[in-house]
Amino acid sequence: MRTRELLVTAVLLAGACTHPKPPPPTRPLRIQDSPPEQQDALNGAARLGLEAEQQRWQIEAAKELDHIKADQKETAASHKTVIPMPAPQTGGRTAPDGGSSD
Repeated sequence: MRTRELLVTAVLLAGACTHPKPPPPTRPLRIQDSPPEQQDALNGAARLGLEAEQQRWQIEAAKELDHIKADQKETAASHKTVIPMPAPQTGGRTAPDGGSSD
């Protein structure tokens, strides 16, 4: 009887340990992109990179223009042109009393 119990226990233990693994969850397979779609994707990625580069250069160019304008303002402020006042019109008279000063 002891052997029969031992045999039943071994069979149950073996049966419990050898059940099949559950199948992995199925994922839908990805459909390959067509060549035009691949080319469009590559062009789009390149365009994004170029746009970022262009935006960066536009910002740097704007900063450079600001520096140039500031330098021009500084030089304009330091080099003011002085326009002399015209000589007063005396009608040929040089002295305030109407006569000529000798």
